[in-house]
Amino acid sequence: MHTIFRTKPTLTTIVLILFMGVIFAQIQHQTAFAQTSETDSLIGAWLGPTPGDVGRCGASSGMFVFRQDGSYAFQSLSQRCGDYTLIGMYQVQNDTIDFQQTGGSPGTQCCDALSVRYRFANLNTLRIEDQPGHWLIYFRQ
Repeated sequence: MHTIFRTKPTLTTIVLILFMGVIFAQIQHQTAFAQTSETDSLIGAWLGPTPGDVGRCGASSGMFVFRQDGSYAFQSLSQRCGDYTLIGMYQVQNDTIDFQQTGGSPGTQCCDALSVRYRFANLNTLRIEDQPGHWLIYFRQ
């Protein structure tokens, strides 16, 4: 039997996956950045830590969902800082993902632009550099 989880999934992980499905069902069609074949491996859901969190939020997890039309959603669930969602558009250029936030949960700062470096360790493991020299690891879901 094949399983997508390396360990027993927590309730938080299950809720996160279900919530991401609901978020994408609600995203209206947006004009996409031009996408290239570079993004093909990136498309899908990626579970890992919340970028920028240095432990002050307690246990936290984040999920990126990248769609082929150039849209993305990011959902963060944390023990002490609350949960939030960011949505927007992304574009891949060489080893960089450019994010343009277009909305999010009430109370989130909108609309930031951000660029991060990324690498694939393998087809199912994505590394994102959230600070110079600090790489976060995400697993394909």
